[in-house]
Amino acid sequence: FTLASFLAYLSMFGLLVSPQILLSYTWIELPGFSSTFGAFLDTSSLLVSSLVLFITLMVLFFSKDYIGSDPAFVRFIAYISLFACSMIFMVLSVDLIQFFFGWELIGLFSYLLVGFWNTR
Repeated sequence: FTLASFLAYLSMFGLLVSPQILLSYTWIELPGFSSTFGAFLDTSSLLVSSLVLFITLMVLFFSKDYIGSDPAFVRFIAYISLFACSMIFMVLSVDLIQFFFGWELIGLFSYLLVGFWNTR
């Protein structure tokens, strides 16, 4: 993890050439406007994605012991997983519209996670 952070730091300042992969598909094509859907993979986006996945994994391990006996545990796991997928969707976004959709999905799943135990 420390090596990946150091390489991301070097690539941000142009001291290291980092490979960049752009996977995109044009899904809205109008006169004067087009929007693409895809993923932009570079060193910093992969670093943030791995950080999101690591933190999500730690939350899942902790929550198994903390609320594993709750009858709605599967729903909680689904909310956490969808929250993490929304974060990765936002981090790997190609354009502003995809970034906005990811941001809104994060807001939705945050709302669902905050209201998970609404009776307590």
